[in-house]
Amino acid sequence: MKQKLEQAILQQDIPEIEACLTRYEACNPTDFDLFSYKISLALLKEDLQAAYDFAKTAITLNPFDVEANYNFMVCARSLGKYAVAYQSFLMIQFVQMRYQITVIDDETLAVWEQEFQILAAEDTDLENEFSRIEQNHRYAILDPFKNYQESLCGKILTCYNRQQYYIGLADNWYESYFNFSFIKDPIHAKCELFPIADISTKYDIPADLGKVLVPICLNYDLTQKNSNYITDAAKDPTKFYRESAREKYCYLPVENGTALRTAYPAVFGTPIPLTHPDANGRKKLVLSIFIDSFNYYLVKDLGLETLMPETFRYFSKGIICNNYYSGSEWTLPSIATYWTGKHSSHHMNLMEDYRFDFMKDSKVLAEYFHDAGYVTAKIGGNDAVTPWQGYIRGIDRFTYQYSSQAYRTKEVISDVIQQIETFKDACQYIWFDFLDLHDIAGGFMCSLPVQSRLPLAARHIDNNITTTVKQSFSPNRREIYIQQLRELDFYLGILYQYLERNYKDEEIIVSLFSDHGTAFMVEDGKPFLSEQRVNVPFMLRCSNLSPRISDELIETADYTAILCKLAGIPYHFEGTDANLPLTFGGKQERDYTFSQNIFPGDPYRAALHGKDFHFYMDSTIPVSPNLRIDLTNRKCILTDANGQPVQNEALIKKYETIIKKEIAHLLIYPFNN
Repeated sequence: MKQKLEQAILQQDIPEIEACLTRYEACNPTDFDLFSYKISLALLKEDLQAAYDFAKTAITLNPFDVEANYNFMVCARSLGKYAVAYQSFLMIQFVQMRYQITVIDDETLAVWEQEFQILAAEDTDLENEFSRIEQNHRYAILDPFKNYQESLCGKILTCYNRQQYYIGLADNWYESYFNFSFIKDPIHAKCELFPIADISTKYDIPADLGKVLVPICLNYDLTQKNSNYITDAAKDPTKFYRESAREKYCYLPVENGTALRTAYPAVFGTPIPLTHPDANGRKKLVLSIFIDSFNYYLVKDLGLETLMPETFRYFSKGIICNNYYSGSEWTLPSIATYWTGKHSSHHMNLMEDYRFDFMKDSKVLAEYFHDAGYVTAKIGGNDAVTPWQGYIRGIDRFTYQYSSQAYRTKEVISDVIQQIETFKDACQYIWFDFLDLHDIAGGFMCSLPVQSRLPLAARHIDNNITTTVKQSFSPNRREIYIQQLRELDFYLGILYQYLERNYKDEEIIVSLFSDHGTAFMVEDGKPFLSEQRVNVPFMLRCSNLSPRISDELIETADYTAILCKLAGIPYHFEGTDANLPLTFGGKQERDYTFSQNIFPGDPYRAALHGKDFHFYMDSTIPVSPNLRIDLTNRKCILTDANGQPVQNEALIKKYETIIKKEIAHLLIYPFNN
């Protein structure tokens, strides 16, 4: 049937195409190739808008499919939408070059490239827009916040949403005052970002903003030799503040409005509320504590009180969830699920080598709190949670340094407490992350106290290592991991004590969670997405909840919905995979959790984890560079809760159907269908 349909398209036989298309779609309504067929039909009927709409839907479902991008490029170009056409052209180039495949031949691409060059030469605005798109494309291929060759500090970053941020030095006193030529990449230099309100010598702050903190970089331009100064023209123009620090923010509290004036242009960040006289139902403090690579089964094995006594003491007064499962096996897609509420096959943030705007058209975690009036911050050095990828959306202040260099747990804890103290009279939401456990998989040296508890025998490499995600079980690294957990708990204890001294439970929501487990903690012979890898911690404390252990099945896709429920913020479930668990006031418990591994060159793997079963699917055939999945030779395993095989063809078929529905837009349908 598919072959007959494609033959009709080649012959441009519209009646036959329509007949074949109707029959084929009735049998295979979710085949992604239907978009190409419908686009071809629409173009033959000269309905450019319909063709464009089909093409746009296709690249939204799969931004990395070469044919879909080519179709969109053609349709967009025909409608004069040159900028978005150019974006798809660059994506085609990237996928074909990165994976050494040829879907669109070089000669055809060369013709298109020449056409885009001609269009840009004839229109200065379009040329500038193409330049912006090219910059975004370069940053997507290599995120500037993980690139030691990218001198970021002192630059203006324009993110996908076109909001501009000035990247200033955080700390780095010597470099700001004396050594202006130091290395400014995000590996070596800690930075902080605020959204830019204006770059000018004049900035007026309305009185109705109340008491606010204004971030200002007085000396952002190194070509300006003289130090800048600032005065309050409205209240006392005779007094001024002179600052010689370069490329570094100062922070000015302002109450009831004013008119700031500088000698030379300065960067004025968006004012941040210092007080919320009327909390209006908001919590005083909401914290998201993200610990990368935390295998919860270790807690089940050894006990939280033994491994992390400070964390046990704090969260024993809240809810500890035993059956909380990550949607993915590594950080990039997993955290995207936290922020969007979508499974990785739906948000499609899957390419380590191309970090695109996956949050487009979605309201994400920090935006819910920012829009509800919270002061928001992101603190930490996880290179999968960077400003460039959109994690600065809804964030008032973003501090970052690549964590393996310097931004470790003790520094992060210090900065979090500093942030809380600064805005203690306002309602706050803060996300902060720790990578100490993740770095064990990378073989990085541990701290002084951790090493003091590790004899030489415990440091011997006793497992096979391909990547941090692909490692065999290691008893030695397991011991290092345990010691690192205890140190992490020590520093978290400082934060817990601070919270208990300064906040009542009815004023807070504090959650601790992870993105996935680490590979060397998974016993050899276990399925790739076994519970040992994807069962992660989720602990939450607030007055809305009675202290208990929950065994409800919960996914990481549910996280934002849970926080919003507890904070009294309406959550938009439509278009997400989120469910509000019974534990947190929802109406229905999940029957299973869903996890998957979609990575070009690896087999597609999926798992359903229920209370009395585990189901695993392995495609055996590698995922294509276009992120298409071939299940022709798939292998499926159904086990009981203890991992013992179960032979039940009806259940296997049922669970297969569930997984196929999740990835319907990525499946490769047999040509003889």
